[in-house]
Amino acid sequence: MVFQDYAVYPHMTLADRIVILNEAKMRQMGTTAEIYANHANTFAADFIGSPPMNLIEDIVANGTFTHCTGQIDLADRPEGPAPFGVRPENIQVTGGTGRPQRRRLSLRVPA
Repeated sequence: MVFQDYAVYPHMTLADRIVILNEAKMRQMGTTAEIYANHANTFAADFIGSPPMNLIEDIVANGTFTHCTGQIDLADRPEGPAPFGVRPENIQVTGGTGRPQRRRLSLRVPA
């Protein structure tokens, strides 16, 4: 059976596999869990999940993703512009008590 709808979440719970289409092209196919954990592109990453993935755009240079908020070692990624995606459940505010500017933002980056 095939469901086609823009209301994604009810169908994600019913389907064994889903297909993500964008601009009349298949972008990714798999189970909801597979696509959530291993999305093929930023469209799929942003499409699956509520709230959606947080995407930070910047560049990878010399094996490091550099953004105004910090740096992340990405030695295995190609050089150039790159989006960095973080799911909300992988963000944790840690450290410091009191003044917000003394707190740290920790990200769990799945391998």
